[in-house]
Amino acid sequence: MDDVEKVREKADIVEFIGKFTKLTATGKNFKGVCPIHNEKTASFFVRPDRGLWYCFGCQKGGDIFNFLMEKENLPFGEALQVLAKHTGVTLTGRQDAQVAQKKERLLQILSQVSQFYQEQLASQSGTKAKEYLTGRGITEDMIKLFEIGYAPDGWETTHTYLTRKGFAPQDIEEAGLSIARKNNSGHYDRFRDRVMFPVSDHLSRVVGFSGRVLSSEKEAKYINTPETLVFKKGNLLFGYDKAQETAQEKGFTILVEGNLDVVSLVGNGIPNVVAPLGTGLTEYQLKLLNRVSSKLMIAFDSDEAGKNATVRAVHEAAKLGFETKVVTITGAKDPDEAVRSDKKKLITDFRMAQPGFMYLLNRGVETFGNSSPYNKKKTAEYMFSFLAEITDNIVRDSYFDSLASELGVPSASLKKDFQNWSKQSNRETTATDTRPATITISHQPEMTKDRQMLLEDYFISLLFNVTTTTLKRFLIREKVHAAAGDEIFTQDFHGSIFKKVLKLVTDEEFDLTDVIQSLSDEAQTQLDRIVLKDFGDVLDREDDALKELDRVLKSLQKSRYQTMIRELTKQKQTITDSEEVSAINKRIREYTEQLRNV
Repeated sequence: MDDVEKVREKADIVEFIGKFTKLTATGKNFKGVCPIHNEKTASFFVRPDRGLWYCFGCQKGGDIFNFLMEKENLPFGEALQVLAKHTGVTLTGRQDAQVAQKKERLLQILSQVSQFYQEQLASQSGTKAKEYLTGRGITEDMIKLFEIGYAPDGWETTHTYLTRKGFAPQDIEEAGLSIARKNNSGHYDRFRDRVMFPVSDHLSRVVGFSGRVLSSEKEAKYINTPETLVFKKGNLLFGYDKAQETAQEKGFTILVEGNLDVVSLVGNGIPNVVAPLGTGLTEYQLKLLNRVSSKLMIAFDSDEAGKNATVRAVHEAAKLGFETKVVTITGAKDPDEAVRSDKKKLITDFRMAQPGFMYLLNRGVETFGNSSPYNKKKTAEYMFSFLAEITDNIVRDSYFDSLASELGVPSASLKKDFQNWSKQSNRETTATDTRPATITISHQPEMTKDRQMLLEDYFISLLFNVTTTTLKRFLIREKVHAAAGDEIFTQDFHGSIFKKVLKLVTDEEFDLTDVIQSLSDEAQTQLDRIVLKDFGDVLDREDDALKELDRVLKSLQKSRYQTMIRELTKQKQTITDSEEVSAINKRIREYTEQLRNV
């Protein structure tokens, strides 16, 4: 058995997922509010006997590995390491084990040095850094919450401290804390005389730092940890570990530009705030944000660079289906300055935030105008690049109407020009699914199914969710076997499953697993989707569950006979031969009699 199978076998999927959302039993399944996307009505199911989960809301599902990868945005290798640690399984795969051990060493170093930096800030050597923070309105409580520290000014102070703690110079370098000298004569510290902001991942583990310069003689205002095994700048958001819970509760996340913006807002009672690490907003970062909310409030700096960054962020967020709003900071250059000078005014700015579409439209009108047909054309084309990124037709049509109203032109003309523009720009204009997920359970929209098909789904689901005792009591009945011979299913798959289950009656070991294992992988996936259902309290008592099986079976029989009678009646109307009509009438009478006896 390989490492993956060991972890999967030992993991309790209900217990593990139950740490993220409250699960309640429904038949053999468990149900809860989806911990991956925001929803009020529970549509998330866990099937412990198969080790699977599925959400009918966001249409994502899979095993325990898929869940952790989706919930925490982890690659498979890291999900395996987390679950191995959770289940107490020792990874034996050489490469996995080596990577896990290396990451663990780097994380230990980073945790240790974070504590060292905090101690340095509190010491006499950190006086200048403390004065800087105080001057920026950063209180002791903020310093403790964000674990802000100070990297001393010595060339090897940090490196020496860590080696004395027993860490190898090579590991310290690989953690991004030191740089090897060119003449191979040791290492020197990467961060010197800087205020240090620890950067944590979504699991609140310190993975790197962002260092703010204190001396104006130094070139870079901020420097970040370089790319390492645990620090990927484009995959991290400053403050995300602290903001994710409140952002989910509030239903939106505030995106700012700088670390101090985050610290100041959070310290002043605005907790759902994050910032990219001096980079443009990446797809990975947006996927992180999408885990807690699909609504994003952008509050970048008020200068021209901030405005341009806002435009890019609105565009990038649109690709993943975010609903964006843009905050215009008044009377200050950034949120940090704004909240320190007049918090009430900043709160008003937040409340006056305009939709991302309107922000772009206003920028377009300011840039190109709308006084002449040619101005309107340029403004429209400026907006087309944004509209091309909208995948929801209703949202896009609404934006077309707003753009048409602003420019004073027919919406139909805009759409026609948009199509021409799209062809010229070689853009894809049809809706595509950009939601992050590797889905292992396919989904067939319920709206495409008629009543008969839904009944068939429900009946098969009942068979796999009632207790073994109830199922045996149901299957030994003569009428159940008679129904199987009547071909009451319109879907071949459902009929074949029912017959496989019926055969279990003659087996000494009555085990539905035999039915599942006899199916192809694709068929197992289809069955998993059918079986995950919410039964409320219908199956709590054995007698009630048996009555429900009987009721649905009768409904299936009635529906099937009624369908046959309708089809034969319709067929009869096209036939002129008296003998054929007589034969059809006979069949109609037989089906009518069967319907009466159900």
